[in-house]
Amino acid sequence: MKKLILLVVGVFFTLTTYGQSNVVKFDTTAINYGTIEKGSDGQRTFEFTNVSREPIVVLTVTVYCGCTVPDWTNEPILPGNRGSITIEYDTQRVGKFAKEVKVKTSGSEEETRLVFWGNVIDSE
Repeated sequence: MKKLILLVVGVFFTLTTYGQSNVVKFDTTAINYGTIEKGSDGQRTFEFTNVSREPIVVLTVTVYCGCTVPDWTNEPILPGNRGSITIEYDTQRVGKFAKEVKVKTSGSEEETRLVFWGNVIDSE
């Protein structure tokens, strides 16, 4: 548990410094689900602003396991406007989790890394 917390904290500080592209600014790049019950709402949203001078589109949202399903703003996002990346974690999976999602937008070669973590408990 101690190693997981240290890993998540280290990743959080690294990502908040280096994890954002130069065309989007996320409100946060890390979400802590905390402790949630099995079968509860696993949906969380990362919101961002287009800080470039051109319209952008979200090109890809990459997940690394079948436990997470992403959804995102599909239409072009004008300068100064907002978009979102919604993730849904499978809360039928009991136990601790720490996951990463990579977001690629037009107008930048960089990917933004989003992280989320928590603990699903079985209350039965």
